[in-house]
Amino acid sequence: MPGEAMLAVRDLRVTFGLVRAVDGVSLEIGRGPFGVALVGESGSGKTTVGRAILRLVPAAGGTIRFEGRDVLGLRGRSLREYRRAAQIVFQDADNSLDPRMRVGATIGEVLKAHGLAARGLAAHGTAGRGAVGDRVAALLREAALAPELASRYPHQLSGGQRQRVAIARALAVSPRLLVLDEPTSALDVTAQARILALVRRLREERQLAYLLITHNLAIIPGLCEQAVVLYLGRVAEAGPTAGLLARPAHPYTLALRSAVPEVDAAARRSRIILPGDAPHAATPPPGCPFHPRCPLALGACRTDVPGLRTVAPGRQVACHRAEEVFSGLRPPGAAAQLADERPGGPLTTEP
Repeated sequence: MPGEAMLAVRDLRVTFGLVRAVDGVSLEIGRGPFGVALVGESGSGKTTVGRAILRLVPAAGGTIRFEGRDVLGLRGRSLREYRRAAQIVFQDADNSLDPRMRVGATIGEVLKAHGLAARGLAAHGTAGRGAVGDRVAALLREAALAPELASRYPHQLSGGQRQRVAIARALAVSPRLLVLDEPTSALDVTAQARILALVRRLREERQLAYLLITHNLAIIPGLCEQAVVLYLGRVAEAGPTAGLLARPAHPYTLALRSAVPEVDAAARRSRIILPGDAPHAATPPPGCPFHPRCPLALGACRTDVPGLRTVAPGRQVACHRAEEVFSGLRPPGAAAQLADERPGGPLTTEP
């Protein structure tokens, strides 16, 4: 990506006892407005990556650099400043919002904890005794909520409203980087659309950079310039979002892409159903971690761990058959052509 990255993660490893929850993940997030999607099934390690970036779980190895500074080495005041610059919106607002605190108090607490209640509010056009209340009202309006909701408790709000309160709370300290952990997973379709529209607006208005953690490939076009696909704590594929979705080069990405519903009948593709569930990170299989479920696995996949390699400009894939998949190889019964793939000839399928 052009220019120096705002956030650079290299070979990140996170362990819980003998479990390798994150195993050698690398990614970069450019200065905003810029989005990176971290995609994978439940248990893939994507939430752990986000929490490790914010120092909410300890890293066992690797490096995290934010605007050139070593995040893992920050202490005291420096760490506090970093946590103002980088904020997280948790997946479940029901659990991240205190049910005993009114919305206004929840957001106001952040301002007070970071010393913004006594200083810095004048820059937002507020001063005097009602400064915190005025700032809370402004944040609620920015999150497309009525300021009157400040007097309510979380249980008095809808799921979408609670998630927007969580976003308003994260914005209170004017962060430059957001980690959005499955911000739409517990919401209905209408509420999802409103949250995504809010993120799209805020990225431009605030020049935000963010890591969007999701299992749903359908929400990342138009929001994320880059995408990283995780499987069992490892990067399976990474690259520009448009190219990765149009021409996957890893069988796992291909299966995720096939699960995205298409309204246009002509654009629909055969669904690739993966057998079983992902293995537990405590007992990863030998060789490629995806091979027990992969419909294109070869003998080498069962013994040799594939390293990330470049198959196209900006595209990295960890698969022994990456070039074949990128060129059109599909599992039996999944020969529906992707919208953007090469015309003029049938796709190859595994015999």
